[in-house]
Amino acid sequence: MRRALAALLPLAFIACPPVEIVGATCDPGVGCFDTGLVCRNRRCVVPDGGTDPVDSGTTVNDGGSDGGSDAGCVPLKPNVMWVVDLSGSMANAISGDAGPTRLEVLKESTAAVLSAYGSTMRLGLTTFPVDATCGPPSTPQLDVAQVADTDVTALQSHADAVNGVLQTAPVRGGTPTGLTLSMLGGRTTLNDASRQNWVVLITDGLPNCNPVNPHDCDSGMCQCTIVPASGCNTPLFCTNGCLDQSGTLGALSALEAGGIRTIVVGLGPELTGSAALSVLDTMANVGGYERKCPNGTNPECRPSSCISTTRTCTDHYYLAGDAGELTAALDEVMRTLSGPRCP
Repeated sequence: MRRALAALLPLAFIACPPVEIVGATCDPGVGCFDTGLVCRNRRCVVPDGGTDPVDSGTTVNDGGSDGGSDAGCVPLKPNVMWVVDLSGSMANAISGDAGPTRLEVLKESTAAVLSAYGSTMRLGLTTFPVDATCGPPSTPQLDVAQVADTDVTALQSHADAVNGVLQTAPVRGGTPTGLTLSMLGGRTTLNDASRQNWVVLITDGLPNCNPVNPHDCDSGMCQCTIVPASGCNTPLFCTNGCLDQSGTLGALSALEAGGIRTIVVGLGPELTGSAALSVLDTMANVGGYERKCPNGTNPECRPSSCISTTRTCTDHYYLAGDAGELTAALDEVMRTLSGPRCP
């Protein structure tokens, strides 16, 4: 009997290949095993014979723009929550001590980008802080649009409302990035399994304002984020003025685990130092966004470089030093997300 069972086992194993499940979660580095599917945007999908150089001719979820038929899925417009830093430093000049402020640059870029892409996604807006100190928001300022994908007029109208809020927004207070992102994880409108869910974080400074940050001035591990740095030795900023890297990374990780990925866009000179850039890149990596360079050139990845073999950037955040660079960065982000894509 045992010998008979042993003889049958190999046959049973051969008869049970991996099950092909369109839409199953996958790891781009592993793929969809030997199922005949391809891993695209972390989902197993049917290859359509596309010509995208990044994924070796298996572009899907692009509305057939490469000549393929996008078989096996129905494109849905993504939920995209803009999370915008309106801290007091946004009133500073974008470069040096002269020229337009960071807020003015943001307003200029926002008007152009939302006008171009507003109807291609379901947008929302969250700004921080909500007071002159460190208050995080308890709800988004505008939740992601709850309208039909086909109602492009309503989608654009909602995007115009997002732009309208930003055009009149005040600046004040600190940078409670981590606490703001944590709030978004509980929003049902961003936990939509039928479509992609994204956060686009636009900030001009490193995260702080965590009242329970263990790396405070008393611990000796405070990385001060305010100017002058001696301010972190005062009672007001001993905790709130210190870098909240662990809290922010925890919030980003929780969002990514829940299917909400985050794109990080930095703005202004405070983020150009090596330590700040390292924080931004770690945030982008934990957020789950892989920045690509389809043409294999370094300028596509500014300020980092392109890995030609994988057509991906060495760093995955965006960094802008003026209105043109911010508009270009946001244009690339919105074009990447606009799809249409399958979840």
